[in-house]
Amino acid sequence: MLRTYLQSECRKQDWSENNFFWPFLYGISQRVFFVAKMRTSNTFIIVAFLSLVVVCFETTAQSESDPVLAALKAYEKAVDDFRQLENPSSDARVALRREWQKRFQVVVDQNPQSAYIEAARTELLGLFNGLGEFDKSQEILHEIVSQVGNTEEKIRWYNELGEVCRMEFLAKNDQSEAQKSLDAFEQAHTLYLSLPSGVRRGDMGGRQVVALCMAGNLSGMLDNHKKSATLYQSARELFQASTENAVYAVMVHYDLEHIVEQEMLAWVHAKEESKALNCLEMFSKLRPYRWPPSHYALMYSELWYENNSRRFQDFVSKWLSKNVPDERTPILRARLGFSCYDDGLFEQAIPIYEVLRDKHRGDFQKLEPDAFRQGSGGHYGRILSDLAIIYLRQGNFDGAEKVKSELTELLPQSSDIERLTPEHWSVDMAQLPQPQRNMRHMLIRGIFMVAGVVLILSGLYLRYSGRK
Repeated sequence: MLRTYLQSECRKQDWSENNFFWPFLYGISQRVFFVAKMRTSNTFIIVAFLSLVVVCFETTAQSESDPVLAALKAYEKAVDDFRQLENPSSDARVALRREWQKRFQVVVDQNPQSAYIEAARTELLGLFNGLGEFDKSQEILHEIVSQVGNTEEKIRWYNELGEVCRMEFLAKNDQSEAQKSLDAFEQAHTLYLSLPSGVRRGDMGGRQVVALCMAGNLSGMLDNHKKSATLYQSARELFQASTENAVYAVMVHYDLEHIVEQEMLAWVHAKEESKALNCLEMFSKLRPYRWPPSHYALMYSELWYENNSRRFQDFVSKWLSKNVPDERTPILRARLGFSCYDDGLFEQAIPIYEVLRDKHRGDFQKLEPDAFRQGSGGHYGRILSDLAIIYLRQGNFDGAEKVKSELTELLPQSSDIERLTPEHWSVDMAQLPQPQRNMRHMLIRGIFMVAGVVLILSGLYLRYSGRK
C-alpha cells in the first residue's frame, strides 16, 4: 500500500530540480521492498521504509534551510533578472558582481561544512575573476586544493590556479605570477600522469591538453622556447592519444592544427631545426585544415631563413618540388620570385613570374580580393610591376609595354604604372642579350671616338690661333 501511494505521488509531482523528493523516495523504496520481500517479514519492510522516510525528510529539510544553497538560488535569480535588463551598463554589471562577491564571501566563511560549499566557492571564484581580483581567486583556490582529497579534483583545481596566475601575469606583467602559473600547471600534469591510463581520457584528457597549451604559451612569452615547445609537444601527443581527448579539446577551440603550429614556431625560436621540420611535415597530412601546407612552409622558411635569402630560395624550391600544389602555392611561388628579384637574380625571377602571370591570375584574385578592390593587386600587382621593370632593364620594351597594359587594365589606380617607362629605368648592360649588348658597345665606342676627334681638332685650332 505504501509503495502504491508513493507511485501515485510520483505521477502527481513535478519532476523538476525543485521537486526531486518523491521520485527519489520511490526509487529507494523499490529497492528496500525487493530486498525485504526476499529475506524477511512485513514488519521489517515497514520499519525499514519508515526509517528511510525520516532520513529523507531530515535531509530535505536541512537542504532547504542551508544558507549556502539559499545564496546560490538567490544569486541565480539575480543573474536571470539582470539578463532581462535592456542594455545594462558595465557599471551595473560590476556592481552586481561586487554585491554578490561580498554576500558569497560571508556565507562561505560562516558555513564551511555545507554540502554546497564547493559550488559557492566556484561562484565566488568566478566573481573575483570577473572583477580582476586574481589574488583573492588564488586564496580560494589554495584553500580548495588543500581540502580536496580526490586526485581528479586536485588536477582540476591546480589547472584553474594555473590559469588564474596566468591572468594575473598578463594583467601586471609580474614574472613571479608566471612562475606560479607554470608550477600549478606542472603539478596538475604530474598528478594527471599518476592516474590509471583508463581514467586519462575524455573530458579530463581534453582539459589537460588545454592546460598544457596554456603553459606552453606562457613559457614562450617568457622566452623559454625549448620548454614551450616541449609542452606543446606533450599537448599534441595527448591530443593524438585518444579520440575522446581530441573531441573535448576541439570543442574549446584547441585543434591539432593550432597545436602543431605553435609547436613548430616554438621549435624554430628554440633553434631546433629537425624538430621544427618534423612539425612542418605534419601539416601535409592534416585534413581538413584552416590553412594549407604551403602556408606553413612559407611561415617556417621566412622565420628560419630571415637573414639568408639564398638558403630561403633553396628551401622553398625544394619544398615546392616535393609537395603537391595547394590553393596557396601561388603565394609561396610569388615570395620565391620576390626574393630572387630583390637579390638581383632576374634570370631566375623571370620564369617564376611568367608562369604565375600566365596560369594563376585568377588564383590571386580569389586569394586576395581586397587587394584587387583597393587597387594594389597584392602579390599579383607586384609580379606585374617587377616583370615590367626587368623587361625595361633588359631592353625588352615590347614585353614591358604588354605587362604595363595588363597592369593598367587590371589595376588602373596602381602607383607603379607611371614609373614603368624607359625614361625611369636605365638599361642594365649586363642583362642585355649578346646582339644588343654588342650594338650598345659599338655605339659607346663611336661616341668616345667622336669626342676624341673633337678634342683633338679643338686643341689644334687653339694652337694655330695662338701662333697668329
